[in-house]
Amino acid sequence: MARAGISRDTTLVFYGDRNNWWACYAFWVFQLFGHLNAKVMDGGRLKWEQEGRPMTEEVPNYSQVDYRATDRDDVTDRIFRDEVLKHMEVGGQLVDVRSTAEYTGERLHMEEYPNEGALRGGHIPGAKNIPWARAASPDDGTFLDSSALREILRRRAGTEPAAADRRLLPDRRAEQSHLVCAHLSAGLRQRAQLRRQLDRVGQPGERAGRAVGSVGRRDGHTAGTMPQLPKPLSALLDDLRLLDRSGRMQFLIETGARFDAVPDRIARRPFPDDHRVPRCESEAYVWAEPLNGTLKFYFAVENLQGVSAKAMAVILDETLSGRPLKEITSVPSDVVFEIFGRDVSMGKGQGLIGILDMVRGFAVSGSRRGAPAGREHRRCWRDDPAPRSRSRRAQGERSPTR
Repeated sequence: MARAGISRDTTLVFYGDRNNWWACYAFWVFQLFGHLNAKVMDGGRLKWEQEGRPMTEEVPNYSQVDYRATDRDDVTDRIFRDEVLKHMEVGGQLVDVRSTAEYTGERLHMEEYPNEGALRGGHIPGAKNIPWARAASPDDGTFLDSSALREILRRRAGTEPAAADRRLLPDRRAEQSHLVCAHLSAGLRQRAQLRRQLDRVGQPGERAGRAVGSVGRRDGHTAGTMPQLPKPLSALLDDLRLLDRSGRMQFLIETGARFDAVPDRIARRPFPDDHRVPRCESEAYVWAEPLNGTLKFYFAVENLQGVSAKAMAVILDETLSGRPLKEITSVPSDVVFEIFGRDVSMGKGQGLIGILDMVRGFAVSGSRRGAPAGREHRRCWRDDPAPRSRSRRAQGERSPTR
């Protein structure tokens, strides 16, 4: 600090990339050591560039000054293992801000980043997953307003920022979420320059976006009605309603990037034709594996450009795998348009609905027989009471063969 010309009275402004990920980490560290005169530039470098502000390659040089750090404060902004255990014993709430794949134990580190020493996958029992990046707009990296932030916390974690213990187990991604809860929630509403998506799509505290409309006879629901969706899927749709079109596209691209193809123990190329999704331009395939009375879904997408199909596969796996079969079968086709928007092309929409149809078909087959006991029951049924006959292949539709 002394070499950088920073004194105890200097106002520090931190900024960075990726929704100010590292900037928030630096801000938190300075709070630990008592340098409270610090700020985070809303939007970081992304917003600065978008607004056409000046950039330079010059490295500034300041005269050295005296800087004396205070003792580290491990009480205000940190919490340790024993306190976490006590917090859990009294039913306290925890929020895990890592990626969904890390939360579920599928990965030990962020995608495209090296393993930093994690030895076990998964999460602390009872913790809810709200990935850190959801606190900021994918358009320009600025923080969502307080209403949107509270809505996300309420829907995904069942808590309000004001009611929560805002300390954290240190992780450089957690600092961004910590900053949101502990420093921003009280002041964002008054800061007009931090207007966010919720202002454009709905009123604070209400369910933003339009209601789901008719889903057609195929789903067995009349216009304007919607069955009770599985909770993970319902929470995802709630989050998507807070995003504008650009934010939705960015979310789907990032979701598709998490796609993992079907493991070899389930299926190998060439994939069997009866698992291929009809009318899907991305040549997608679906499998289901029995799992404790329900099903675990697997997917393959052979078209390397099939981002939408990959995103759909990730969403269906993360929100429907392991859910009761009755919940899976009740998911309406209109969910596809709630995820991808009403302006999705007819061809793409048919393919995405086809992926959902295959998933529901496995659940229908399982619920009629009880959960499938093995591969001999891995049969994809459509919504009609009987499987399609082989004679209909000539009309371009596949029959559900073993």
